[in-house]
Amino acid sequence: MTFVFKTLKFRIFQPRSGKSEAFDELSEEFSKGVNHCFSITKGHDIENRELLNHMIYSENSDYSLQKVCNLPSAMKQTARDKALEIYKSHKRKQGRSPEISQVPVVLDRRTFSLKKRDGFFRWFVGITTNHGKKYVPLHVVRQYRYPAKHLPQILNGELPIVKAELLKKNNECWIHIIVRIKIEKKNPGKPRAFYGIDLGEKRLATCVSLR
Repeated sequence: MTFVFKTLKFRIFQPRSGKSEAFDELSEEFSKGVNHCFSITKGHDIENRELLNHMIYSENSDYSLQKVCNLPSAMKQTARDKALEIYKSHKRKQGRSPEISQVPVVLDRRTFSLKKRDGFFRWFVGITTNHGKKYVPLHVVRQYRYPAKHLPQILNGELPIVKAELLKKNNECWIHIIVRIKIEKKNPGKPRAFYGIDLGEKRLATCVSLR
């Protein structure tokens, strides 16, 4: 048995003004946090989470994350982890230093939830912001087609959520839900026959089945 990771992409259906502003603020503050942590990891060549924690969480530290961005504590941790991920990838590829502007807001079980309700909109996601948890409907056109068919499996725990990401595309809010899916390894079994092929100079000469 093996596991694969799959990203389920959903558009958030027209969040109301107050929720839209809350998401915009969250995205801006999260990007500030990631940029701040990345500049520290790059400047001090830090790949260790504990060492980075010491620098960004110490109250008297010049690198305090609290001074730079206003985020719920759980999202400060995911911003830190995202910065470490970007730095390690940059270092491994030995390319140019990436320019980080807006990055997707990384959510985990503490800051993201999925609910099903009766009504025109059935599926809602809850996202933690600086103004409390905001629930918004998902734009699901066909309930029984990909990726919507996986939503009941997520809700009942069959598909574990690895993380979710909140992002904006073409002025629309999207949520990407990354899940872990079990895949049974198929046993190929013994071959039924062998084929011997004699290659001629210009074309196949013979093809023989050996049983």
